[in-house]
Amino acid sequence: MARTRRRRGGLNKAVSRTVKRATTTARRGGGNNLVKAVQGLVKALPVAELEKRLAGLEKSVSRLESEIRKAASRVTGGTAKRRATRKRAGTAKRRAGARKGTATRKATTARRKAAGRKGTATRKATTARRKAAGRKGAAKRATGAKRRSSTARKGAAKRTTTAKRRSTAARKGAAKRATGAKRRSSSARKGAAKRATTAKRRSSSARKGAAKRATTARKSTAKRKSAARKSTAKRATGRVGARRGVRKAASAPAAAAASPTPASS
Repeated sequence: MARTRRRRGGLNKAVSRTVKRATTTARRGGGNNLVKAVQGLVKALPVAELEKRLAGLEKSVSRLESEIRKAASRVTGGTAKRRATRKRAGTAKRRAGARKGTATRKATTARRKAAGRKGTATRKATTARRKAAGRKGAAKRATGAKRRSSTARKGAAKRTTTAKRRSTAARKGAAKRATGAKRRSSSARKGAAKRATTAKRRSSSARKGAAKRATTARKSTAKRKSAARKSTAKRATGRVGARRGVRKAASAPAAAAASPTPASS
């Protein structure tokens, strides 16, 4: 940033930088490098040129101040002459203007009074209208508040009724689900009992059938044994009868020969 100096004339003159600042590398060097950089900066400052410029500026400011004083004195002298002329003409104008102003003030006062009366009437009418509007607005706001409160009560009652209905429906649904569960469990128990009874019946029928088949087999076996015994006994009896018949047939001629023949008469 450029450096500035303020002088007696009130003017600021920017002093531009003519020598680059010491670089970071120079600053990082030792104290010797820093001292050398500072000495170089001091030597590079254009002090003589700055003094010349400041002297020139002071001369310019003093010349401008003298010219301003001369112009002000000229303006002041001409103003006094013109002021006397204007004063005489202005007095006549003021007198005529005063007369006109009086008439104007009177007319303005009359107009103001009439306007005041009109304004008072207008204000009274406006006040009456505002009061009526205020009463209407208050009544309207009261009606709106009543409607809003009624709507709020209705909404609260509706929400309460809806909540009751929902709770009732939930209870009914829970009871229905519990009843359905009970029915399903009862049906399951009945089905299990029925299946157990059917299994018992089937096992009993199977046992009865097996017992019946065993009895039938025993009876058929006994019948076969009895028939076999009977057929064996019958065959034995037949053989005995045959032997007896053979014996009878053999003994019949011998008996006939041995018996005497009766005499004829």
